[in-house]
Amino acid sequence: MKAFLVMIALAFGCALASGLQAQAPQDAPKEHSMIGCLQKGTDAGTFRLTQLEKGPATVEIAESTAKLDPHVGHKIDITGTAIAGKDPKAHTMKVSAIKMISADCAPASSAVSAPPGHIVVTAADVRWGAAPPTLPKGAQAAILEGNPAESGPFTLRLKFPANYKILPHWHPAIEHVTVLSGTLNVGMGDKWDESKGKALPVGSFAVMPPKMNHFAWTGQETVIQLHGTGPWGITYVNPADDPSKK
Repeated sequence: MKAFLVMIALAFGCALASGLQAQAPQDAPKEHSMIGCLQKGTDAGTFRLTQLEKGPATVEIAESTAKLDPHVGHKIDITGTAIAGKDPKAHTMKVSAIKMISADCAPASSAVSAPPGHIVVTAADVRWGAAPPTLPKGAQAAILEGNPAESGPFTLRLKFPANYKILPHWHPAIEHVTVLSGTLNVGMGDKWDESKGKALPVGSFAVMPPKMNHFAWTGQETVIQLHGTGPWGITYVNPADDPSKK
């Protein structure tokens, strides 16, 4: 009889343990971090991370407990978990924390290792990437020297498509521009007026003093080389013209 009762007790204990195990919560999704450029998403209240240092080309941010609006156009480090999004093929995250890396998004550097104090970049070495989000869509950028988002000298190339416009804006530090291909049209003033513009063909050079309002446009694909002392940035005369805020 005792043996029978022991068997029943053991069976009941096993069943209870199995039930408790079945009811135990699954392990919480693991958090991971990604560094990239924060931009607004296609839907209201959504964001996306581009120019990622590693991983997928783009990460959609569907939810966030951290405030993201103030960091649009910044290079940030996000921490969060993967969640299911509208597009099953897209990488979607719920963000729990962010850390700002820099106030602007700079593409990868094209600089090639050389003897100390030297930077050598051939045309084949130039690595083009998306331009900072403060420039209208369609432009590409390549860093040849330094980091435009940090203090110190930098050299940057920008490639603009045909019929490209940059509305009236200014820069916080002096800007030197050399036209490498195509034609860059530049005008001075706080209002768009192409009649006040000047065409700068290949080989042309221009200097923009700090906080001088100016605008630019192209009629064909144009490549310029820009050098100066960082941190570099763009402030639009009309804040509503800033592409990174749209």
